[in-house]
Amino acid sequence: MAATKQRAGQLRALRWAQGSLCAACGQHVPSSSRLKRYDPSYPTFDHVTTRSTGGGRTLGNGLLKHQRCNQKRANRAPTGCDLI
Repeated sequence: MAATKQRAGQLRALRWAQGSLCAACGQHVPSSSRLKRYDPSYPTFDHVTTRSTGGGRTLGNGLLKHQRCNQKRANRAPTGCDLI
């Protein structure tokens, strides 16, 4: 349960820091309470340094993205906005 609250807190912090905008496409990211988990617009935590290359789930290594935008990047190296 503690991990779930931590993840929710991280998404809230990223939403605030990014003004509720997706780091990939720049469009508004709606609240997860209004969407089904499988919705392409669902808010997700994108790891700048991918988990497969040792990136952890910290605010300094995260960006708020739509599920579709996060899946599009997959585990490729960060570019563009991902490096900001």
